[in-house]
Amino acid sequence: MYFNAALMRLFIGIEIPEILKSNIQELQNELRSAGVKGHWKRIENLHITLEFLGEINPEIINDISAIINNVSKMHDSFKLSIEGLGAFPNFRRPHTLWTGIKGNTGTLQLIREEMHKELLKLNLKLDNRPYKPHLTIASRPKIYNANIDEFKTVKLGEFAVNDIMLFESKVGNGKRVYNCLYKSCLNHSL
Repeated sequence: MYFNAALMRLFIGIEIPEILKSNIQELQNELRSAGVKGHWKRIENLHITLEFLGEINPEIINDISAIINNVSKMHDSFKLSIEGLGAFPNFRRPHTLWTGIKGNTGTLQLIREEMHKELLKLNLKLDNRPYKPHLTIASRPKIYNANIDEFKTVKLGEFAVNDIMLFESKVGNGKRVYNCLYKSCLNHSL
């Protein structure tokens, strides 16, 4: 298998405020206590993904950053809330456990669509499935004997989205780490 060490694993996303990360960590702990097992997302890695870019040549980072900046400047800050519990593809055969994104999801969808359209011009191989905003809290969950009904309507808090970020995802000391490579502010921060 050919591996190019110069490629970088990148995604575009939204950072979650620390207070909400703490609320999500409490939810993870409560789910563990209820009998849910899985690979839990580390609190420092919690984010909302807008676009997973995959393994990218660093030479086009400036082009990607310009797209993020151009789209960000066309939109004002907006509010989202984190609530509910769901699973992909469903609770009967879950491979991902997530909490939902509510609030001004119309703006979120529009920003994602505009970026997606511009990123395709860079000949990137992007996911063309419909975008479902969510925040992954566990992968490969095991919920067989757990009673999770009470968590399906959990409300974890609201926050203002003031910027969009380009992240690099890499492994360091055996752990996945996300580093911000570029940040672009939306207009009129809340």
